[in-house]
Amino acid sequence: MNLRLLALAATVSACASTTDVGVPLSTFGESAATSILASGNARAVYATLTVTNGAAAARTLSWGYDCAGAGALRVRAYRVAGGTRAIAWDSDRLPRMLGCLTQLAERTLGPGEATAIHQSIAVASILGDSLAAGPYELTVTAETTPPLPLEVVASTLTLTNAVIDPPSVNLSGTWTGSASGVSMSIDLTWTADSVTGAGTYNASASNALGCGGGNLRGTGTVTYAGARAKDHVQGGMRFDAIWVPPFSGVLVDANTLAGAFMSIDAGPCPITLTKSPQR
Repeated sequence: MNLRLLALAATVSACASTTDVGVPLSTFGESAATSILASGNARAVYATLTVTNGAAAARTLSWGYDCAGAGALRVRAYRVAGGTRAIAWDSDRLPRMLGCLTQLAERTLGPGEATAIHQSIAVASILGDSLAAGPYELTVTAETTPPLPLEVVASTLTLTNAVIDPPSVNLSGTWTGSASGVSMSIDLTWTADSVTGAGTYNASASNALGCGGGNLRGTGTVTYAGARAKDHVQGGMRFDAIWVPPFSGVLVDANTLAGAFMSIDAGPCPITLTKSPQR
């Protein structure tokens, strides 16, 4: 795959057309995922659209994004209740940043090759001052050339700006999670200002985690030491002596930690940890 970044003098405007959800119109295959990530002292929705070339020949895909990372994807949030589905928010409503250069990313994909397009949007920007906190179905559409108008359903996430810091709930215990072929179980001790613990991991032969963790194979020991500020944690994990990534997270509720491994070149690699029931 070839990557070419070109600085443009003008901001690229959103121009994707839309169709009914689930109607493919190209030989590109698409899948989407969304997750909650910590963003400073707040929360953000991290959207990923994976595009696969289903043609027998190489194809080139390009998209623009501004200095805030916006423009590559169109994200919509829907309220789903009682069998009805109504749009509540559209990222096309977000104002573009003025005075910042837009870049053009270009990927040439061989047959069967794939690329991932990412975009992060603050939860506060989605809810604004008019939408209620709660579950929203999120969809993702590529803003690319050639156009890929398919609106891909990603997932349903609970969006809230509220600080989740339950003082009466014991957060210490066993937390488990998996992502891209790597699973882990870690016993975490939570205090008012720290989170520490140790456990085990298992990395399959098909491990595609990224963020520097692609070399993990088999089983081993994982440890974590981080600082806590209410419902946010930030620190470092150690997978034996093989991989030592920064790890940050934010509580979605008292039993769910939306976390991510970080890297300079690959951005966040999300993983959700869930607290096991107390025995």
